[in-house]
Amino acid sequence: MKTVVVLGMHRSGTSAMAGALHHMGIHMGDRLLGPGTGNEKGHFENIQFIFLNHIILQLAGGWSFTPPTVEEIQAVEIKAKPAILRTLREEAKPTVWGWKVPSTTITIHAIHPYLLWPHEWAPPDAVGPSEVFYIVMWRKKSEIVKSLCKRNRIEPEKALRITDKYLHHLEAFLQNGGGPFAIHVHFDKLVKNAKKVLTQVCAFLNFDGDVKKGAKWVDKRLKHF
Repeated sequence: MKTVVVLGMHRSGTSAMAGALHHMGIHMGDRLLGPGTGNEKGHFENIQFIFLNHIILQLAGGWSFTPPTVEEIQAVEIKAKPAILRTLREEAKPTVWGWKVPSTTITIHAIHPYLLWPHEWAPPDAVGPSEVFYIVMWRKKSEIVKSLCKRNRIEPEKALRITDKYLHHLEAFLQNGGGPFAIHVHFDKLVKNAKKVLTQVCAFLNFDGDVKKGAKWVDKRLKHF
């Protein structure tokens, strides 16, 4: 069983990657958040993980655009355990599955430890050993801020503050245990040469995905400023 989690700040291409993974054959959820402003082809966010992230963020005293600190997220790990395990049990699939919700970049400090102990949540018919993979999406900070301002109609200073907090969480996670499980993808490279990038992703996952179908779904219109 392979678990694939897409991480990255809002407006960094996480939806583009999640959509590509979906079209390549990775189960990204039964109930996905559909199209919206700035994501006309769909968000590909598993609604159950949106709910889970809300629970973790609220326990830590924050929400998506006012993220708690790394330490505050880690402090609620035990309180969040029932919700985390319940969601993993309900959403995990026996072969290859995953999810994408940008706020997971904040909550991953609480979720990651349980991904490493699948005996508490893995399906009884899981195929092979359990493996965890992170696909980390990157984009120029100035482009993230500009895109966030346009979509959410917020001031650049606020957009920059939110972006910096997400990137701090992401870097902290990669430095404190997540790094060995991750592949890094730049949004620009994905939209410019999707076939090449998705081939690299499939090699990292050791997954025989439909790269042609995934690459066909990705297009430059997915990148908004």
